[in-house]
Amino acid sequence: MEKQPKQMIRGGGVAVSVVVRGLAVSVALSLTLASAGYAQTKVLTAGGLRKLDVFVGTWRGEATDSANAGKISAINTCRWSPNGGFLIADQAVNMNGRKTNNLSIYSWNPATDDYTLTLVGIPGSAPFTVPIAYRGDTLIYHSAYTDNGRRYYTRTLNIFSSPDRYTYLIQSSEDSVHWQTNGQGRSQKIATQAGAPATK
Repeated sequence: MEKQPKQMIRGGGVAVSVVVRGLAVSVALSLTLASAGYAQTKVLTAGGLRKLDVFVGTWRGEATDSANAGKISAINTCRWSPNGGFLIADQAVNMNGRKTNNLSIYSWNPATDDYTLTLVGIPGSAPFTVPIAYRGDTLIYHSAYTDNGRRYYTRTLNIFSSPDRYTYLIQSSEDSVHWQTNGQGRSQKIATQAGAPATK
């Protein structure tokens, strides 16, 4: 898998980190995996697919790290599919004045109690999937890629402080143990929408 897209996600929209020709390009938005982030669960309390109900609505995300502040932002509109089996997020990204649009589809895996994100529309990348785990009020988007025979790992963390606000960190690692933060930001819900998944 030489130079495959490496992606991470931000909930309800997508904080995606993509590798294009071996270069890591941060494309949007999701925080540090400190033990405090895994403390009590206060926001993501529902089970199964309903855990993602927090994303339903419209969110505005923006980078806050010194390298990208004021340069990367996104508006994400999230709603349930008509039959309630998937969460669909339409994301409009503004990166240094370049506007793009992508679509994310979230699904729940009941056998393993985790999630999968399928993402289409990232310029220069074929559709891809990202596994998502959770711990407390943190969603963890995992990915990995190989460049020049060497394995690299990436993840995006969405850490919720309330049902309408979360911070994100985009991180990378060479051993999946020691992580370096390459970007961070925040996302806030700016509109709500009716809709809920079918009971699972």
